[in-house]
Amino acid sequence: MAQVQDKQLEDIVAQSNAFDQYEKAFQEVLMELDSDELMEPFRREYETLHHSFLKSHESEKRLIKKCQDLVAEILSCQNKVRTADELSAGDQSTIESLRKEIGKARNKLETSKEKEVTAKEKIKQLRIEIKDLENQVKKGVSGLIGHDSTISELAKVRDDLTKERDTQNTQLAAIRADITDYQNKLSRLAAEQNVQDNELLNLKNVIGMKGQELDEQKQRKDTWEHELKGLKGDLTAKGQEIQEKNHVIQNSMQAILRLDEQLMDQKAQTEKAIKEYEQINRKTQKYQQDLEEEIQKNSQILADNQNLNAQLKLKDTEIVQVRAENAKQTKIKDAVLKRNKALEQSKDEVEEERNGLRSGIQAMEEDIAQAQKAAENDRKQMDDLTRERDILNKNYLKAQGSTSKQSDWVLIKENQKRNLEQEIHGFELHAQKQRELIYQLQKETEAYEKDAEDASQKYSKALDAVKTQGHVVQENQKAIQDSENKLKQQQNLFEIVLNERNLYSKQLLELHSEINEMRRKFRIMNHQITQLKDEIQQKEKALVEEHIQQQKLQREKKEYQQKIKRHKTMIDTNDKKITQLSQEINKLNQIINEADAEKSKQKRDYENVMNERDILGAQLIKRNDELAQLYEKIRIQQSMLNKGELQYRDRLLDIRNLSSKISQLTMELNNVRAYISRLADLKRAINTQTKTLNQERAKVKAMYDELENPLNVHRWHKLEGSEPQTFEMIQRIHSLQKQLIAKTEDIQEKEAMIAEKEKLYVELKGILSRQPGPEVAEQLNVYKENLKKKTVQMKSMQASLAHFQSQVTQYTSEYEKVTGELNDIKKTYFKNKRQEQRMQMSGTDMMYASGGSSEPQLTEEQRALLEEQQRLQQQLANQEAIRAQQETERKARMQAQQAMAQEAQEFERLQAQQQERQVPQDFEGTVEKEKEGDAKGVDVEGTVLVKPAAEAASPITEQSPPPDVAEGEPSGGQGDVSDTPKAGDDGPPPGDDSQ
Repeated sequence: MAQVQDKQLEDIVAQSNAFDQYEKAFQEVLMELDSDELMEPFRREYETLHHSFLKSHESEKRLIKKCQDLVAEILSCQNKVRTADELSAGDQSTIESLRKEIGKARNKLETSKEKEVTAKEKIKQLRIEIKDLENQVKKGVSGLIGHDSTISELAKVRDDLTKERDTQNTQLAAIRADITDYQNKLSRLAAEQNVQDNELLNLKNVIGMKGQELDEQKQRKDTWEHELKGLKGDLTAKGQEIQEKNHVIQNSMQAILRLDEQLMDQKAQTEKAIKEYEQINRKTQKYQQDLEEEIQKNSQILADNQNLNAQLKLKDTEIVQVRAENAKQTKIKDAVLKRNKALEQSKDEVEEERNGLRSGIQAMEEDIAQAQKAAENDRKQMDDLTRERDILNKNYLKAQGSTSKQSDWVLIKENQKRNLEQEIHGFELHAQKQRELIYQLQKETEAYEKDAEDASQKYSKALDAVKTQGHVVQENQKAIQDSENKLKQQQNLFEIVLNERNLYSKQLLELHSEINEMRRKFRIMNHQITQLKDEIQQKEKALVEEHIQQQKLQREKKEYQQKIKRHKTMIDTNDKKITQLSQEINKLNQIINEADAEKSKQKRDYENVMNERDILGAQLIKRNDELAQLYEKIRIQQSMLNKGELQYRDRLLDIRNLSSKISQLTMELNNVRAYISRLADLKRAINTQTKTLNQERAKVKAMYDELENPLNVHRWHKLEGSEPQTFEMIQRIHSLQKQLIAKTEDIQEKEAMIAEKEKLYVELKGILSRQPGPEVAEQLNVYKENLKKKTVQMKSMQASLAHFQSQVTQYTSEYEKVTGELNDIKKTYFKNKRQEQRMQMSGTDMMYASGGSSEPQLTEEQRALLEEQQRLQQQLANQEAIRAQQETERKARMQAQQAMAQEAQEFERLQAQQQERQVPQDFEGTVEKEKEGDAKGVDVEGTVLVKPAAEAASPITEQSPPPDVAEGEPSGGQGDVSDTPKAGDDGPPPGDDSQ
């Protein structure tokens, strides 16, 4: 396609190079016309046509330059498409690397799942062993201190194992979330690649369309060439017709010669009429003198008319320029009106935002007052609970610090990614618009090239027609001169032919009829020449309009070049962002490596736990030996235990019911694991269920102990008497169990209180972090002052705009009046010209008539024309003065528009700075102190952060905040200081997610 376009451009350039041949032809025609004085007006018109042709040639050169520039731009666009293909290939390589990393992560997950399954199997085996030990304990003596200590140690081991299992589950959930994030990234990258592929296809389709258009243009060119051939054939046919007419003229000349011979024969007869002829001759001499005077007057009038025509042409060109300037001014006026409307809309939006900010500030002040009251009340209560929370918070912070940082970092990166996607989408839309504009410009340039070619062809045709008509006019003039010479000869012979005057008068009438026919043909030729002049004027107007459109295209081209530069800068910024994203991917890989290291640490901990289990198995063997020694003592007490079997069976039924409930809870846990996306809520539910389960187990233990050691003293008379120490231990166990139950209930209530207070504390931190500082107030005052200044400037600009609009209406009305007057003057001028032509033709007709002749009186008309000419000159002078005023006003408007644009840019920059400074600088120090306090386990004011033991391995249970804080805090607020990024992070501030 590019080669075809280059060939077309070369053909156009070759056609433009043929201009030298036209120039030579023009010089030859001028040399021919200089010899004839009668052809001076035609020569002048021919020169004007040549000047218009020069202008069209210059415009054609400019269009060719534009076409070459557009071709260069198309090549640059193709290079950009190639670079986009290369970038898409780079994106595919990154996608493949991410897929490989996800595969590795999945393999790690599968290995961790297998290890989890093995761990669960080992836990089940340990549970089975614990149940066997419990059954053995049920059979054995319950009063031994060593046996109770082993059971408590086993219970602690079991609790530790469950905690480790929970931590591993949380880590698995985090890894799965990371995998889902990577999969989402892959899908987004694939979508972006598809979009880029679609863009490439669209570009290819556009190139194909352009190729089709070029083919269509070639077909049109072929059709035009066929039409040219047909026109050339018509020209040859017309040349043949002219030759035939010349043959007819030659035949008529032969007939005239025959008549001359007849006249020579009749000389003898004309001697009688010599006396009468002398009298007629005297009259004819007078008439000839009068006719010569009339001819001189007519020639002067024609020269004056030609000067007036030249002046009218100049005025027409000036009128066209004035119209173009008026159109430009109307466009500038429309642009200014649109700009003012946009500024008014922006002003209204800014006022609405200001009112919203004021109402938000008032609401924030009220919320701050309420929050301060609630904070004072809460601080009093927190001082009592800080000591208890300090011990438990250290273990919680170690696990929570890493997860909170990772979650914050992931949120920041997701926001950055969304912003980048939105910007890329905007750039794609803008690029599509630019492509459409380039396509339209190419179409317009092709249309203008076609029009220029048509104009050049018509001009060449007109030149050929003018040449042929000039030859015809010369031949007609020669024929007229010949006929006049013959008439003079006949007048000399008329002295001889007085006797047979009647015969000669008849012959003279026939000759007059032939001369009238020739004159009629001459009039027709003059009428054709006037029509050609009108057509040439129309062509000149069309060329002027094309020149104006060409200037518009040049301006639009400059604007598009500026836009292309802007796009290049945007592409550079996108490349920088891509490099930033690659750096972020490297950081993510580092985080994955850290997670692998933590996993290896957990494996080591798991191996340590297995070693401890082996140690516990050895201890169990020792305990079994001790139980064998105590078995003999158990036989003695078996008779006493048989009496409590009935009650024991009842308790066994209760235990079975509880085991069924436990199985139901395990089923619910399995269902909850399927919904991993709701891990936080499910973990809280699991924690509550484990607490209830522990309570139920404690109750079961207590009931079991009551069964083994009932409070009925009558059943223990023997034991009290035989073994008083065991009896005291049993009573002590009962009292300790009651105290333990009461303490667990107190701990649960305190845990609920601590959770509520922590939630309130976090919400208050979020409210305080959102409060504006003194710098924001100062900036608001500055913005208010700027707004007042801008409103004053806008009012002054509106007043000046109204003034300019009134002036524009005045100028348009004056311009319409002037155009109307010009049209009237043209009408009168053309009427006078037609009357002159009629008078000239009537004078030439009357010269050969026998009656009296009326002399034309043209002095008054000439005076009227001179007055109208002076009036036109005055109007043109007034128009030039008006044009100068309009240019000065246009310059003033341009300066005002530039000032307005600069002010709008400053206002937008101030708004952007205000949005960036939503988080005040005064609170940065407090946020950093709070982060340091969270890392150390201490609050900013010195209070120690404490959390319960049940929450050391599980998140805080959801509890509703108090009404005063829930109403004061806005929805969607961040709950923890760790959610806000540090000063050194790459992410945006917390309130800037929408950017």
